[in-house]
Amino acid sequence: MLIQSITSNRVSLLQNNNKKIKNSNTPASNPSSTSLPSNIDAKSLININFKARIHDYAENGDLEGVRSELSKGIDINLKDNWDDTALILAAREGKTETVQELLKNNDINVNLKNKAGNTALILAAREGKTETVQELLKNNDINGNLQNYCGNTALIETAYRGKTETVQELLNHKDI
Repeated sequence: MLIQSITSNRVSLLQNNNKKIKNSNTPASNPSSTSLPSNIDAKSLININFKARIHDYAENGDLEGVRSELSKGIDINLKDNWDDTALILAAREGKTETVQELLKNNDINVNLKNKAGNTALILAAREGKTETVQELLKNNDINGNLQNYCGNTALIETAYRGKTETVQELLNHKDI
């Protein structure tokens, strides 16, 4: 039901944007100059994930890219359209050095959740990224008992997937 709602909203937005383009007096109102070829259905664009550069850099472990974006003053807690932050993306992918770099910023909120309710810790743990989990657990503000929207904590998600090394790391933490 949620996915259908999201899908319907995105399709409506795309259709409304197409109507605006067709009804405007800009060069884009010319069908030959629209940015969307006629053979592409608006529904096929639903899964496009719009991200800022810092999100791509973090997800790919590009430390220099992350540092460059931070030096420009970008909000370290900026969310993409799935509500993933640079920290969530780097943690999920096990980019430990990138996570370390992001955690140096005093403004970072380590407990932000994405649209599924997952935190950086839940995703790193779920994927069995033990070194990344260790780094996240060093942060005094981390809450290892937050639940995602399925009611699962990092420990439950990790145990369910059989990531025993990561489960042990979580169990060694004093607040979990």
